[in-house]
Amino acid sequence: MRKSLVLVVVLAACGEKTADPATGSSSTAASSARATSGAATSAAATAAPPPVQAPPSDVPSAAASANVTMSEAELDGVKLKTISCKAANANPFTAIALLSPVAKQKSTLDACVDSAAEISVHFSVSGKKASDIRVAGAPSKEAAACIAKALESAPWADDLVCVVKLDLKTPAPAK
Repeated sequence: MRKSLVLVVVLAACGEKTADPATGSSSTAASSARATSGAATSAAATAAPPPVQAPPSDVPSAAASANVTMSEAELDGVKLKTISCKAANANPFTAIALLSPVAKQKSTLDACVDSAAEISVHFSVSGKKASDIRVAGAPSKEAAACIAKALESAPWADDLVCVVKLDLKTPAPAK
C-alpha cells in the first residue's frame, strides 16, 4: 500500500520572534522566511498572511492560541481542511501526528455519513486519548456521535487541541 502525504500549507505559525536590525521591527521566523530582496517583491513580502477562517459558532476555536495552522492536508485519502491546532510539541511532523490517527479511522468515519460531507470538529488529545470532542455540521445527531466515537478511539500519540474540518467520503486519489 502506497502512503501519500500532501500538505498545502505547512506550519504557518511556528517560528520564534526575531528582530530586524535594519528596521527595528520584529517578526516570526516563518514570516521572515517569506521575505525576499528586491523592490519588485517587497510589497508581496510585507503582505499579511490570509486570516484563518472561523469555525461554526457551536465548535470553539483553537485559533487564538494555535501554533500550527494549515489550510489543507491529506494522508491516505483522508483530507482535513482549515486546520488550527495548539500542539504541545509543534514541529514539521505535527501534521503527521494529526493526520495519521484520523487516516486509520477513515473507513469508520466515512461510514458515519451517507454522502460526502464537510464536518467541523473540535477535540483535545492528552495522554494518547481524545476528549472534549464537539462536532458541527453533521447530517444527524447519530452521525455526530459516530464521528466523535471514531476520533475517540483513534490511536493518538501527541498532545494537542485542534479545530479541523473533516472532508468525509472523499474519493480516493488516482494511482
